[in-house]
Parts: sequence; C-alpha cells; structure tokens
Amino acid sequence: MKRDKWLFWDIGGVIMKVGYTEFCADLSRLFKTDNRKIIYFFEGENPPIWHEMEKGWVSLRIYEKISHHFKIYPPFDLFEIAFNSMCSGPVDELRFSRISGQLFEHGVKQGIISNINYMHTRAFEDKFERLLTHIPPEFRFYSCEHILRKPDKNFYKAVFKITGASPKNSFFVDDRAENVVAFPGTGFMFFNYTFLDYCLALNGLIP
Repeated sequence: MKRDKWLFWDIGGVIMKVGYTEFCADLSRLFKTDNRKIIYFFEGENPPIWHEMEKGWVSLRIYEKISHHFKIYPPFDLFEIAFNSMCSGPVDELRFSRISGQLFEHGVKQGIISNINYMHTRAFEDKFERLLTHIPPEFRFYSCEHILRKPDKNFYKAVFKITGASPKNSFFVDDRAENVVAFPGTGFMFFNYTFLDYCLALNGLIP
C-alpha cells in the first residue's frame, strides 16, 4: 500500500516570529517589575513553568500563578494582551504560503507539531488561520492538548498514530536541533526559507 507523504511544521521561528522581547517588556510593565524577573519566573524553575504551560496549563492557571508571584492582579484581558504579544507576525508569509501551496499540489499532506500553551494556540490560530488553508485543524498537534512536549518521542508517536503517517515518508521542519534529531522521520533544521526550499526540492516534495 502506498503511503502518503507528510510535512509537519513547527510554529515558533518557522511560521510565526517569536516576539520574546515584546512579551517580556509588556509583562514587566504590567506587573511592575523588570525583564530579568519575568524571564526567571518562566524559565528559572525546574521544570520551567514555560514547559508546564505547554503541557496543558489552562489560561486562568497561568494568570493566577504569575499574579500571585508578583502580588499584582491586573484585569485578565490586559494580561492576555500582554501575554499574547509573543505571537508576532509571520516569518515570511509569501514564501510560507507558496511552499504550503506547492506541497498541497504535489499531494503532500501537512500538519503542525508545536510546543505551545493554550493562550498562544488561540492567538496563533486567530492571527494565522489565513495561512493554514492546507493544514486541517485535526492535523494540528499542540503540546498543551496532548500533555507532551517535543522532543519526547511519545509526542511524535501520537502524531503518527492519529495521522496514519509513517516515519519513512514523513518530514519535519523545526528551528531547534533537539526536536529535529528526535523526530523519527526526516527532519530539516530551519534557518530560512531559501534553505528550506532547497531541502524540500532535494527530497522531491516540491519542484
């Protein structure tokens, strides 16, 4: 039986710019602190709170955790705006759209595998739905919904089980080496769309 080819996309740094500077600045203003303390709050514990959020924390829990930590309780809608400033614009809208369209025309199915929390998931889909024409919602795999994070191989196994894809015919684009190395199929380290174009063409996925 012929197996479909699949290309799975990461989000941050590949489809969407990560506005980490804006995120830290906006939250530091909201909680009347400095950027270093915001960074330490999310990344200083073991495991980092950031990872816990990506494994299923609901939005209200994130809000309560950071508000209690800094002892400031801003309106939730203002917190949500500041928190979602992480979701910046597209890395390269025209080239992503072109490549996604070419993959679709060549019969390559597409999905998303991303470490992401619930709030950023909603913000991403609200801002980028126009670019996801060829990536159906059922093939968007978010860590917060599966309680698993890359590079956990169980996350990839879950993706293969749900999609029916095989590692032999699956490709993955990510900007983190550890995620690419752990992927059971063929992984492409994302540097820019020129390099990605070359990799996809070399593997016969696009002309």
